[in-house]
Amino acid sequence: MKYPELSMGTMEAIVNKLGGMDGVRRFLAEYFRETGEFTVQIPALVRPTLTELQEKYPWIDRIESDTSPTEAVRLELGTVLRPDEERIDSKEYQLRRAPLAGRLHGYQQLVWLVKNQDEHPAFKALLGLIYIDGPGMVVVRADGSRYFPYLDEYGRRWGLHWDGAGGGLSRGGRLAASGK
Repeated sequence: MKYPELSMGTMEAIVNKLGGMDGVRRFLAEYFRETGEFTVQIPALVRPTLTELQEKYPWIDRIESDTSPTEAVRLELGTVLRPDEERIDSKEYQLRRAPLAGRLHGYQQLVWLVKNQDEHPAFKALLGLIYIDGPGMVVVRADGSRYFPYLDEYGRRWGLHWDGAGGGLSRGGRLAASGK
C-alpha cells in the first residue's frame, strides 16, 4: 500500500466528509467541464452590498451567501452535466457545483458581462443558445425562497435575471466560473 498510515477509520472519515460514496464518485469524476465557448478576463470587482442590491431589487430580503471572486479572474463557461445527460435536478446540481465554491461567479461578474457584451462578439454569438448561471451569490426573499443571478436573452441582448436556487440544470445551461 502506498500510504500505510491510512487506516480504515481514516478512509471512512474521508468518505463521510465527501458525503458518502456518491460524494466520492463526484469528487473523482470532477464534473466541471469547460465548454470552450467563451473565456474573458474580468477585472477585480467589489461584491455588492445588501443596500445596493435592494435599490435595484427591493424584493431581496438578505444575502444568504456570496463566495464570488473579488480579484481579477478569467471567466470560463462550463457545465457539470455528463455528456449523456440532458438535465439534472436541483439536489444533484447543488452537489456537483459544491466543489467549485470560491470559483463560481456571482452578481458583479454577470453585471460586468452585460455592460461589456458589445466588446465581445463571441459572447454575443451565444445569445439565445445558452443561459449562464452565477450561483456564487445566493439571495433570499422575505418568504424564504432563494435565488441566484443568471444571464439569458433579453430582446437581442444579454440581460440579468434571478432564478430559483432550487432549480436544476439543463443542456443549455452553463456555469460561470474562474479558471484554475
